[in-house]
Amino acid sequence: MIFFNRTQITAVLLFLFSLMFFVYAEDIKEYGEVSPEYLNMTVYPEDTSAAAIRIFDIGLIDLRYESRLEVVFTRHFQTKILKEKGKEHANVAISYWHKDHVTELDAQIIYPDGRKIKVEKDNIFDEAEKGRYKVKKLTFPNVEIGAVLEVKYEITGKDIYELEPWYFHQSIPVIESEMIAQITPGFIYMVKKENDSNRLIVESKDKYYNRFSQKWDERYRYKAENLPAIKNEPYISSLKNYKANINFQIESVQFPGYYQVFIKDLQTLCNRLLEEQYDDFKKPGSKVKELVESLVTSDMNTEQKSKVLFEYVRDNFDYKSGSGIYPQKDQEDILEEKKANDTEKNLMLMVMLRAADIEAKPLLISTTDHGLANPEIPFLSQYNRVILLVNVGNNHYLFDARDPWITYGQLPPTSLVKNALLVEKDNASFLDIPNVGLRSISIIESNLILSGSGKLQGSSQILAIGYGSRDYNSDLYEHKKMDKLVQEELAAHLDNFTVTESDSNLKAAPSDTFRTAFSFELGDYAELIDDEIYLKPGFYLGRNKNIFISEKRVFPVEFGYKRKTIETNYYTLPAGYAVTEFPEEVIIENKYFRYQRTIIPVQQNPMIVGFARQFEIKELVAPAEDYSIVKNDYAKIVDADQEIIIIKKGK
Repeated sequence: MIFFNRTQITAVLLFLFSLMFFVYAEDIKEYGEVSPEYLNMTVYPEDTSAAAIRIFDIGLIDLRYESRLEVVFTRHFQTKILKEKGKEHANVAISYWHKDHVTELDAQIIYPDGRKIKVEKDNIFDEAEKGRYKVKKLTFPNVEIGAVLEVKYEITGKDIYELEPWYFHQSIPVIESEMIAQITPGFIYMVKKENDSNRLIVESKDKYYNRFSQKWDERYRYKAENLPAIKNEPYISSLKNYKANINFQIESVQFPGYYQVFIKDLQTLCNRLLEEQYDDFKKPGSKVKELVESLVTSDMNTEQKSKVLFEYVRDNFDYKSGSGIYPQKDQEDILEEKKANDTEKNLMLMVMLRAADIEAKPLLISTTDHGLANPEIPFLSQYNRVILLVNVGNNHYLFDARDPWITYGQLPPTSLVKNALLVEKDNASFLDIPNVGLRSISIIESNLILSGSGKLQGSSQILAIGYGSRDYNSDLYEHKKMDKLVQEELAAHLDNFTVTESDSNLKAAPSDTFRTAFSFELGDYAELIDDEIYLKPGFYLGRNKNIFISEKRVFPVEFGYKRKTIETNYYTLPAGYAVTEFPEEVIIENKYFRYQRTIIPVQQNPMIVGFARQFEIKELVAPAEDYSIVKNDYAKIVDADQEIIIIKKGK
């Protein structure tokens, strides 16, 4: 949220109190009414695969002053269930700021025969807070195909600075989506439209009745119609990047005899952020100084000091839920509680680095899952994480200590975004975040013995570097033991797979390199037909189906970072058996990735067959116009991964 000092807020409230200003908000859609066209619909003609459609989705923002200044957000929508899968929309979650209140909530099922069943309080409940947000959930009972689910709710709050954002696209087709902004005259808002290159959002004005002035004032309407579904697909950083949306941020308040500017430019916002939110982290307090003095020594160079402090902050502050760019505690409280959210953790690292005379400055980013930030628009709500720009030996590095498995010098994958906003007094600017070179390598090498009954036993060694190491350590922490990690991650798709030996003492720890080994048995893996064994030689990393299933794609394929995976297997054949024919080498390569698969006899021992599979992502993004290349080549990879070798007895 935007922040302003108490004097500014009090001045606005006192002035408005003298006006006793209030407005009347009319219903836009009548609750309980469904067009016969949609009530009787069985298939949506524009997308016959749609399991459900949003008939309409109407939002109304009403900034008003009755007994007090408040913002009332009303949302009203209807969802038509067309197929069995559409019933998942019977579960509705309403997320809202922790200081706001859901003041009204109505929901009902409307059946094709006209019956209406109200959702009772037993089906409405509150979920635990997620960070600084609350969630209210409701479940529609007895949902049938053909039914219309209707929800209308009202949220009341006091935050006049950033009004409720509105997303026009949904995961299902939307017939009509509209946001109406009904703003008390005198409040001026900056409006930001995003992801509307096709000009789907139509702006208009109409009148609403102001009962104080007894006249009709203007309100603003933003409407889009016949919107296709925006569904999650492989390699998408955030669907927010592709949903048309609109945001409102206060710019000024202007009344006769009163004028207050809240947003002048991005530099003004950054200066306020430093003064009003980050001021406590500007200089280290006595306790921070004492801590830093106990961690670093005078004989350490700048790199050694920064590494010690980075690892201390990463490892010694428990994660506290909550994200965003605003700290909730000061440095002293964080030290005492040893708990911090993402932003607090990095601000603590900043002030500790400064205590060691190492230059560190805050940067704002929008993480990959939060959506792209637009540098041309001064909206701080675009950003959700603070990272650091640190001067180490006259070289600048980016630090983000929030991920417990990231090593010194790395950024977490979610922080690998295009650019960052440097928050510096009178010198705000944007910096590019480099994302070059291979960031992840994962290698699995196995020695296997194939029995005449089709069973396998053997051992595998894992070597992972960079993000590959990070991912293995994260999985190991989650699964506690290495045998469970292998069983539930690497071999989850393999029936009758049993880990017989592994490093039970291996513990998750941040490291640039992850190494381990394990032994296993795999029963009935190869298929026996008469005197032949049918064996698929690649079984850890191979793909069984194409993950790219859509015929067309309107947004790019975002790989995130460059990586390589390698699987190598050496099979010792049962006595008296030999491969009837070795398949040709397969190489599939385009601009975005390269795949190579080889199956050959080992020259030193004809009873051993070698299998090698390599897959490398070479580019960060494949544009939508090249989706067919990505999809078709990936299908070829799936085919190559299904290659079977025939091992025959007596040859």
